[in-house]
Amino acid sequence: MFCTHCGNEIKNGNKFCTNCGKEVRNFDITENINDNNVSSNSRNEEKLELSTKEKVFMAFGLIFIIGFAIYLLFKQNVISF
Repeated sequence: MFCTHCGNEIKNGNKFCTNCGKEVRNFDITENINDNNVSSNSRNEEKLELSTKEKVFMAFGLIFIIGFAIYLLFKQNVISF
């Protein structure tokens, strides 16, 4: 733990900073919140990465949608050769 006032390292259980004398308040709560934010950020980063199987599935889906749109355009004679 570090003092929020001067940045000095504080040993666990101390209620006051040994460098500046400021009282350490709710530091354990802040530490837990920071730990939770780090772990949830890690989980979010993991979710953003797609596996190869998911990428292939999305590519085929996109090709299908584009192909279907072209089919509809030909069917309505919007595009003709």
